[in-house]
Amino acid sequence: MFQGKLLKRSELADVAEIFISKNFADASPDLKLHDGHAKRLLETALEYHEALAHVVAGVEELAKQGSILSLTYEDRAKSNQSISQANEDIAVVASHQAETATQCAVFSGQFQNEFDDLLTETQEMDAKSEKTKKISEAGQESLQAFLGEIQKSNEVFMNLSDKLVQFDASLKKINQVVATISGIASQINLLSLNASIEAARAGEAGKGFAVVASEVKKLAEDSDLASKNIEKDIQAITSEMHIMMNLVGQEKEGVVNQSNAIGSVSSGMEEINHAISDLMTGQRKINNKVKNMYSTNQELLDKINEIAALTQEYAATSQVVSSASMEANSKDEMILEMLQRFNMNTTELMRYLEGFKIRREASRKKRIGVVCLEQAPFYREVEDAAYATGDRLGIEVVCTAPKRFNVEEQERIFRNFVKEGMDGIIIAPGDANRLKSAIDEAVAAGIKVACIDMDAPNTKRDIFVTSDSYRGGALAGEVAAKGLGGKGRVLVFLAAAAVPTVQERYRGFAEELSKYPGIKILKKEEQKDTDITVTRTMLEALIKQHPDFDLLYLVTADSGEVAVELYKKLGLKKQLVVLSKSDVITAAVKEGIVTSQIVQRNELWGEMAVKRLNDMFAGKACNSFEDTSMYDINQYNYKIFDKSRK
Repeated sequence: MFQGKLLKRSELADVAEIFISKNFADASPDLKLHDGHAKRLLETALEYHEALAHVVAGVEELAKQGSILSLTYEDRAKSNQSISQANEDIAVVASHQAETATQCAVFSGQFQNEFDDLLTETQEMDAKSEKTKKISEAGQESLQAFLGEIQKSNEVFMNLSDKLVQFDASLKKINQVVATISGIASQINLLSLNASIEAARAGEAGKGFAVVASEVKKLAEDSDLASKNIEKDIQAITSEMHIMMNLVGQEKEGVVNQSNAIGSVSSGMEEINHAISDLMTGQRKINNKVKNMYSTNQELLDKINEIAALTQEYAATSQVVSSASMEANSKDEMILEMLQRFNMNTTELMRYLEGFKIRREASRKKRIGVVCLEQAPFYREVEDAAYATGDRLGIEVVCTAPKRFNVEEQERIFRNFVKEGMDGIIIAPGDANRLKSAIDEAVAAGIKVACIDMDAPNTKRDIFVTSDSYRGGALAGEVAAKGLGGKGRVLVFLAAAAVPTVQERYRGFAEELSKYPGIKILKKEEQKDTDITVTRTMLEALIKQHPDFDLLYLVTADSGEVAVELYKKLGLKKQLVVLSKSDVITAAVKEGIVTSQIVQRNELWGEMAVKRLNDMFAGKACNSFEDTSMYDINQYNYKIFDKSRK
């Protein structure tokens, strides 16, 4: 319009046309005007253009921020709804817990009464056992005294037996003497007979001798008769004495048997005494245990009552929080409605401003490159979160990663991002030392660098966002120790062992288990890379080499999934703890194969890293470290996480 000479219309009319047509893009300070009014009108048009340009830019930014704010509040509203639902669930559970705790308190009180009775009974049994022991000891003493008398009686019988044997021998000698006397009497009788014959032959001269011979014969007959009578008496005495000896022998054998029997009874009584002593020792131990249990149960009752009170308070608090969440949801709905109206008004204003033509300067989006460790579902979640956050913040996000763990490839991708002039780079450094120069060169070139998952602390990187690996390992150790009851044999398999965070996950785990003397780590096997075939071979060999293990610990998703396969294949019923996020592993928790899954909040890494870099683009100060922590998924709580995902 203003090129060359003015057309038929005046300069003032031409400048006025700018306002009429709303085409302020034609208003330029380079226009050569002669009319003073036209010049002043052009100056006004230029000022108007500048103000309008600011307004348009502001409205566009408001529209952009309104859209971001709407999306953010929609997410917030969804989160609040999840929180509200969770609070309602918690309130229901808390009420149930309070009811259960109250019932437990009642049962514990009844249990305490039973303990009272049990304690009384054990004390009575203790007293009875003491009395029984005294009676048994008295019986033992009586038996010992009786055994002494039996032994004395046995000695008397032994002496009597010996005397009878001696008497028998004496009788035999007397019998021999009697036999001798009888023989002598027979000879005298024969001699007297011969003397009588000779006296008869001598006639009168032999009559006196005949009388003597007759008297001698009579004496011999009397001696023979007396000898025979003595022999009969000796035989009778001998017979009676033999009977007596047999009786003494039998009595002696009876006394010995009686002595042996009493000795056995005495030994039995001694054993009974020992048994009673052991019984009393055991009874006292039981009594002490019952007393301790009584005291412990009292403490337990106090704690249960305390838990019941706290649970009631917790239930009430949950209801308050639930109400607050409902109010927040209501306010969120109001804010969303206001934002929607704001966006509608902004859209209408933009439509109105579209009628004004102004000169626009080309604007460039900020660009952030993301280099994860490898292409895996775990890191795809990080990338998806980075993409979503970039879209909301108007930042272009580019994600590239090695197919499998490869530090050289990771460094090449990082340097390519630097060459492309990225404003920021997010990286999960596989080898901090290898990547140090690349990271420092990027920072020196004005590129903001954020590390995720694993750190490069000796570099000039700006921030580090992670779920602390050492703490996660310690949590896994705590879970493992609890599952083993403080005793057991543990196997550890570390895939990607060259990665520092893997070692940190082991260090936290091992240091936690060192608190339990009854737990032993049988073997720690390391695999430098992440090749699944190698993982499967090494892991199966490890399990077969140590069949007596009680728990297996792994720290990567791939190795955890391989372990789940092997557990199913081999029918293993051992405990399995995995520190890594994976839907396959979570499903194995539900099946009861995986005992515990320690999970990182990896989506937050991508989201927070992009947000923090965007803050730094705007010149805001940021913390150099962000810990998103980890949590435990197990048989008892997985349903809660299922609900939160839905």
